[in-house]
Amino acid sequence: MSEKPTTRFTHEEICAILPQQPPFMFLDQAELTGDEVNATYLIRGDESFLKGHFKNDPVFPASIVFEALGQAGCLWVLHNAPERLGGPISASQVLFASMDGAHFYRKSRPGDTLVLKLKLAQLRKPLAIFRGNVWVHDKRVAEIEKVVLAFGMEAPE
Repeated sequence: MSEKPTTRFTHEEICAILPQQPPFMFLDQAELTGDEVNATYLIRGDESFLKGHFKNDPVFPASIVFEALGQAGCLWVLHNAPERLGGPISASQVLFASMDGAHFYRKSRPGDTLVLKLKLAQLRKPLAIFRGNVWVHDKRVAEIEKVVLAFGMEAPE
């Protein structure tokens, strides 16, 4: 049985692939192995939204934690799906479609490194379905039973 190759991406390489860009990029590095994505994001504390979330007690928003998981899924789709599905996918056509079973367990704060783990559950054009978890220091921060990304569809006029 052969090992699945791992492809590693730096922040700069991720920015070259994804449509999301700083300051709305929440992946510092990523590794893709088969149907899995492992990525990290260091909460620096200078993210503009932390000034108001919450005053004098910055907490990284749960919605942004789930956004980071979505970005990890988007990276997987753009890197792996074209080969599996036999055709190119435009970065501007990968969109969040839905999520189910999203649970948030603990706060994350500046100085924490989010460890994002995402696994493909199903790929069938025009959808990629993932499940994922987020950890900080071996403590579960969040999980999502299903995040659905749509791709390769033209926007209605």
